[in-house]
Amino acid sequence: MRSLETAPIHQAARGYFRQMLPRLLRTPVLGRLIHIASALYRMPETRATIDNIARRLQDDPHQLRHAAAPNGALPPEVQNLLMSMPPALRQMHRAQQEIATQFHTQAEQLLAQASAASDTQFAAQRQHLESLAQQLGVLAQHTHAQSQHLQALNERSGALAQSLANLDTHLEAARARQEFVRRELMFEFRYGAGRTSKLAHEPAAIAPATAEIVTRDKFDAAREAGQLKLNLGCGHVPLDGYLNVDLRKLPGVDIVSGVERLPVQPGEVAEIMSAHVLEHFPQEQLARELLPYWKSLLRSGGTFRAVVPDAEAMIARFSADQMSYDTLREVTFGAQDYDGDFHYNMFTPQSLAKLLDAAGFNDVQVLARGRPNGDCLEFEIRASNGKE
Repeated sequence: MRSLETAPIHQAARGYFRQMLPRLLRTPVLGRLIHIASALYRMPETRATIDNIARRLQDDPHQLRHAAAPNGALPPEVQNLLMSMPPALRQMHRAQQEIATQFHTQAEQLLAQASAASDTQFAAQRQHLESLAQQLGVLAQHTHAQSQHLQALNERSGALAQSLANLDTHLEAARARQEFVRRELMFEFRYGAGRTSKLAHEPAAIAPATAEIVTRDKFDAAREAGQLKLNLGCGHVPLDGYLNVDLRKLPGVDIVSGVERLPVQPGEVAEIMSAHVLEHFPQEQLARELLPYWKSLLRSGGTFRAVVPDAEAMIARFSADQMSYDTLREVTFGAQDYDGDFHYNMFTPQSLAKLLDAAGFNDVQVLARGRPNGDCLEFEIRASNGKE
C-alpha cells in the first residue's frame, strides 16, 4: 500500500530534479561538483566496461577490430567511454585545481589576516609597553626627585634639631645663670655683710653680737679632753654629755649664742647635734653658710646629727586623713609663738641628704623615718666629716 501511495511523489520529485539539473550544472562550483560526483558514480560501470574490453583484447588482440562496425566505427560503449572520460577527467582536474587554488587563496588570506592582526596586536602591545616604560621612567625620576627632596628635608631637620638643641642648651645655661644671679642677690640682700633686718624674728636680728659661755668649767674640760660635743638650739631639752647651745639663757644652757657664730675653733668639735633646728633657717642660708660652717668646726672624722620634721611622712599621713590640716600647718610653719619659733624650710630624708652631700659631708645615713614626736613625725640623719 505504501509503495503505491508514494510512487506519484517520487515521480514528481524525479521530474523536478530533471528540470533543475541543467541549471545546477551551469553553476560554477556546484556544477563541477555534480560532474565530479557523476563521474565518480559512473566509475564502477566504466571500470567494468574497460575491464571487459581489456579481457577481450587479451583473448584476441584483433577482437576490437572484429568488433568494429562495418564502417570501422568502435562499439557504442567504447565510443561513449572514450568521449566521456577526457572531459570528465579534465573537469575533475580543473575542479581540483580551482578548489586547491581557492583553498590556498583563502589560506593565504587567513594567514595574512592573522599576521596583520598579530602585527597590529603586537604593535599595540609594543606601544603599550613603551608607554608603560616611559611612565615608569617618569615615575622613577619623580621618585628620585622626591628621595632627594626628603633627604634634603632630613638634613635640614637634623640641622634644625641640632640648632634647637643648642638653643635649649644656651637657654638652660642662661636660666641657670639668671637663677644663680638672682639667688646671689637675694642672699646678699637678706644675709650679706652689713644687712639690717626689719623683722624681729629673722635670724640676723636675733643673733647676739658675742657668745656667752655660761658653764666655763664644763666647756674647758670638754675642750681639754677633745670631746667638744655641741647640742645646737637645745631650748628646754638639754642633753647630757653635750654643751647645750641656745639663743636664750634657759636652764641647762651652757652657751648662749647663735648657731652661726659659735665660740669654738675650726676642727676642734667632735660632734654637732641639732634637734628641730634646721627648719628655722632658709634654704640658701643653710646651704651656703650654716652647713659649711658647722662642717669646718668638726675635726676629721667628726659627726653631724640632725633631727627634723619628716615632711614626706606627714604629707602622706595628711593625704590618708590621718593628720589634720591645722597640725600639718603648725608643724610645717612653726607655732610662731616667739621670735625663734618660725619655720622657713621643710625636708625629706632625700632632700636633706642631698644638702649634706653638697656641703662636703660623706657617709650620710638616715637613722629613722616617720618617728612620732608629739604631733610631729620626724626623721634623724647622720653624716661624717671624713675619716679619722
